[in-house]
Amino acid sequence: MLEECWRTQSYPYPAAIELAKLLEHQAKDLSAARRVVGDALSLLAIAAVSNGHWQVDLERRLQRLDRRVGVDERPELALTG
Repeated sequence: MLEECWRTQSYPYPAAIELAKLLEHQAKDLSAARRVVGDALSLLAIAAVSNGHWQVDLERRLQRLDRRVGVDERPELALTG
C-alpha cells in the first residue's frame, strides 16, 4: 500500500519516508530504501511546494543509508585516513 501511495499521490513524501523505513528496517533492503529516498529528494527539489521538514528527514535518512551501505560521503577523507 505504501508503494502505491508513493507512486500515485500528489505529495508522496510521507509515503516515501514510511516506505523507506519499512524497506530499511523490516525488509532489510537498504538499496531499495536508498533508491526511494533519493527519488523522493529529486522530486522534492523540483516541487512547486517544498517542505523543509520532509527535506531534512529525507536528507538525514539518505546519509544514514549511505553509511549503512558503505558509501562514503566525503571520499577525500577515505584516501587520507
